[in-house]
Amino acid sequence: MKGQRVLIVRFSAIGDCIMTAWPVSAIRQAWPDAHISWVAQSRCAPVIDSSKLVDEKIVFPRERWKKKPWSPRNWREQVGYYAQLGKLGFDYGLDFQGHSKTALCLRLAKPKVRLASRATDLFAATLNKVIDVGQEPIHEVERGYKLIRAIQDFAEVERPLMPEFLHGNGVLDRVLDPARKIVTIQTGTGNKDKTYPAELWDEVVDKITRPDIDIYALGGVGDPRLKHTAVINKVGTWSIETAMAAVGRSVVHLAADTGTGHAAAALGTPVVSIFGPEDPAVFRPWTKDGVVLKNSQSPADVSPSEVIDATMKLMEGRW
Repeated sequence: MKGQRVLIVRFSAIGDCIMTAWPVSAIRQAWPDAHISWVAQSRCAPVIDSSKLVDEKIVFPRERWKKKPWSPRNWREQVGYYAQLGKLGFDYGLDFQGHSKTALCLRLAKPKVRLASRATDLFAATLNKVIDVGQEPIHEVERGYKLIRAIQDFAEVERPLMPEFLHGNGVLDRVLDPARKIVTIQTGTGNKDKTYPAELWDEVVDKITRPDIDIYALGGVGDPRLKHTAVINKVGTWSIETAMAAVGRSVVHLAADTGTGHAAAALGTPVVSIFGPEDPAVFRPWTKDGVVLKNSQSPADVSPSEVIDATMKLMEGRW
């Protein structure tokens, strides 16, 4: 629809922003001339494409605000930031997160139509119209599609529009051997209860190592480093852009329930996902080219042999 101004509200987290990219890409596909703005926190901004998907990324200093969540000064500043959005004249506003602060952001932005995919508290429920998604559980991508279809019947996309991670690719061009394949393993998560133990990853590495592949361990500062001698550790050293570029070049990506698994799905990389406390029916990577492993509320209860079998299955025919 020509000229429509659309506000996307999804502050965090990285994996959730990537899952939101699927329905937002459907909007872009149907409305190529729309002006789409996305409000996010700075840590998640790199995974939001600004060349084809959105026209504008609006980055708020959420990390600073979260350090003092009850500070009156911070609250005044947040409300001021949100209210500034009201001057941009949005036709549609979509809250894909449904928390009190995202709901308040959408309300103060004053789009002509305000819709939310959920309300996680009573305050959020009073601020905007929450769509009915039907019987739970529902996958986050499906929930997002239901949200945008409250506007019109948007068609699903084969793959979301993602950044090309040009900076990351530049780094990789200097360090990767083009004659060799790579496998990437994300060692950490944002929640220790979701993290697969490093010693179990090392057991996996021992069985999937081949002379024609390089295995890279990825992660942020403070994430576990793998000890296996076959692993090239880039934990805490590569930027998000470089890590995502590596995931996109991998023949298979291994991760617990975390953002790089969703990046693999969005970039077309086969992925093995190890789940613990969360429900894969809601949060698994949105792909048919993946395997989800879950035995209990603890990811450690997934044996290395299960991970190895799933990895080898996905690697078949990719050499």
